[in-house]
Amino acid sequence: MAGRAVMETGKDILAKVLGSSDLPTVPGLALRIIRMAQDPEVRVEEMAELIGHDPALAAKLLRTVNSAFYGLRRQVSTLSRAVTVLGTRGVSALAVGFSVAGILRTTTASSACDLAPVWELNVHSAVTARLLAERTRYPAPEEAFVAALLQDIGVLGLHRTLGAPYDCVYESVMDHEALERLERAALGTSHPEVGGAMAWHWSLPDVLVSAIACHHCPEAAPEAARPLVRIVHTARLIAGIVLASDARSVTLTAYESVRGCLGLDAKDLEQILRDVVDSTSELVSLFDVRPIPRDELESALASACDALTEFALSGDSA
Repeated sequence: MAGRAVMETGKDILAKVLGSSDLPTVPGLALRIIRMAQDPEVRVEEMAELIGHDPALAAKLLRTVNSAFYGLRRQVSTLSRAVTVLGTRGVSALAVGFSVAGILRTTTASSACDLAPVWELNVHSAVTARLLAERTRYPAPEEAFVAALLQDIGVLGLHRTLGAPYDCVYESVMDHEALERLERAALGTSHPEVGGAMAWHWSLPDVLVSAIACHHCPEAAPEAARPLVRIVHTARLIAGIVLASDARSVTLTAYESVRGCLGLDAKDLEQILRDVVDSTSELVSLFDVRPIPRDELESALASACDALTEFALSGDSA
């Protein structure tokens, strides 16, 4: 691995990823939806008609908007109504999310390298990011959902382009937070940098590019994108609580981000965790991720709440 790092710089590897014939592409329909959403004069009916050209995408959007996660009182039965409820930015974000999710899911299932934990973390992060967006009044919750869902596409790009040499780096760490540092030391680049370049290559909106490129370091993001990047960064840490074998061990890190990045407190984090427990199962199933059993979610919640109580008693939440 060291020899490869000497022979190839981070820029070389980045160019190799972007020039690879094996690099996944966003379907043309999703890109057309993105461009349409950027037109302030676009009509709901136009976007609904375009989405209708892909029955599978249309079905997923309707299933999503009718899920308990959205809590609508009435069933949404038409694409026009779905676009009205989600907004054009929300629909375009979800269209990209579902399109790329299929690529990620297929690669995860067929790879000898166990990429499933990354995909699982991203899906749970997406659920959490939308909840955080609503709580912090971020104006485009679905944008937060998709930014979190796609945050680790750089792992996919590096895996598909470099193969075994990258897999050795990926498999050598147990902690996802350490992966970015090890990638940079071994390769001269990292999955956030590669993922941001992939998103730019796909012509995704600038705010999504920044969220993917800076999700490990929100303060490095352009100022205009920083609110979204902070949400994505914090959502990943909160999702880690429900996925960790020891929820207490990661609760403090998540709490520090909740407080420092978003200005929320321990009570906010506890409520967000309760909302995650209540809403996660149905939505993650849309992305073919095995729902975490309710008793395991409740156990993680209890452990996190105990840890937050201890922080409060020790004065750490002041």
